[in-house]
Amino acid sequence: MRANGQEYFAQYSSFQLDNEAANYTLYVNSYKGNAGPASPDYGLLYSNNMPFSTYDRDNDQYDGASCAAIHKGGFWYKMCSQANLNTVFQPSNLYWAGSQTVFLQLEFVEMKIRPIVL
Repeated sequence: MRANGQEYFAQYSSFQLDNEAANYTLYVNSYKGNAGPASPDYGLLYSNNMPFSTYDRDNDQYDGASCAAIHKGGFWYKMCSQANLNTVFQPSNLYWAGSQTVFLQLEFVEMKIRPIVL
């Protein structure tokens, strides 16, 4: 991801999605990167164990509204999110919160997932 012309990355040793019946629940762990410290309260770790939500399938824990509708895109929302990587591209919409002091309004983001070679 890129913010203010600087490159950041967040790498997880494990990234797993459940099946459709379980609403594609996300499981991630073991963060390393320069997009904030490893904390379950920030980044994609905040979304760990959360099902995927869309505007018509509200699976988040926020009772006030649909986080997918608020953020204009599907994601693994909790009480909305600490990362919004899948939204309408506008500078204020695309973001990554890596800690209380690291909040990146992103210019570019890509997610790369590859299988584990055994």
